[in-house]
Amino acid sequence: MELYIDTTEQGVIKLQLYSGEKVIGKSRKQTLKISESLLPEIEKLLKKHGVKFVDLKKISVNPGPGGFSSTRTGVATANALNYALGVNKIVLSVYDKEPNITKAKLLPLMRGRQRGGRRIRINKTSPKPSSQPMPEASAGTARGGG
Repeated sequence: MELYIDTTEQGVIKLQLYSGEKVIGKSRKQTLKISESLLPEIEKLLKKHGVKFVDLKKISVNPGPGGFSSTRTGVATANALNYALGVNKIVLSVYDKEPNITKAKLLPLMRGRQRGGRRIRINKTSPKPSSQPMPEASAGTARGGG
């Protein structure tokens, strides 16, 4: 038995169950949440045809091209199931276009610097600048007064 997964079409899960060259079961579901629906759909298809996961010899997948998230979900699921079944087949994705990810701009660290007579304090717990005036160093402190 072989299971074929196709999640390259945005919002659509297509499954086919093969015995040799013959298709013995098909499933198609439209959903906005492929990642939450894929495994339950696979289980429904297998149960409908009296097949258990251990009966599957291979799980193949359409590697793309297709939408990034939906294709990646199908490929990751197929790879995880193949790994669990002991099949040494890894599938790599092919995408229509890479995800639109931009690098975050880093803020300059400004701890203890002064602007306009106010102390700027930026850290994880207090992202807003402090409105407290910066204390003046007095004679006799550790900064060399004395």
